[in-house]
Amino acid sequence: MRRIILFGPPLAGKRTAIEEFASNGNLQMNRFGVPADQSDRSKIQRTADGQIVYATSDNSLALGPLNVGVFVSVERYGYPTVVLTLSGGVWTTALWDYYLSSADGVGLMLDSQDTCIDINCEYIDKMEALPAIPRVGCVIWTKQDLTHQRALHKQIAQRLQRSRCTDWPVFLSSEVDKPSLVKPIDWLIDRKPQPG
Repeated sequence: MRRIILFGPPLAGKRTAIEEFASNGNLQMNRFGVPADQSDRSKIQRTADGQIVYATSDNSLALGPLNVGVFVSVERYGYPTVVLTLSGGVWTTALWDYYLSSADGVGLMLDSQDTCIDINCEYIDKMEALPAIPRVGCVIWTKQDLTHQRALHKQIAQRLQRSRCTDWPVFLSSEVDKPSLVKPIDWLIDRKPQPG
């Protein structure tokens, strides 16, 4: 099964894009839980029934309070694919590393509003700090209906230029232009997986 991950700061539109993708394809959107605080957790494990648990420093397993992630399953060209994201407020290196290192593609969703430059840069840096990210990816410049900023902010463009995603295409998306929310997800699904 292929995995496409939408990654980015809180309120960048990750969930909205998945909701529109599900609606556009008459697909069911599903929710899953992830622990909210893994500050003392060191290793992510999967149980026999597929639940994600965390091995704590004393080797006990804990599920903890849950934040919500969402996913949609689709089959295209004979390949089952899951498109998923975690809520933007969830951040631990171990959790995102777990999902991104096993992904076939990533959509880096960045909010185009001027007030979001710093948080966008922070998430680019966080993604860069992870040991493994998919080679197939794109940048999704969201909320075009709320700003006139059609090109990436200079600060963000420079940050991306120094990152592993320097060659990724950039998609503009807007809540009022529903196909623009789905296009980058379709693009990611249509790419063939490449070895890391």
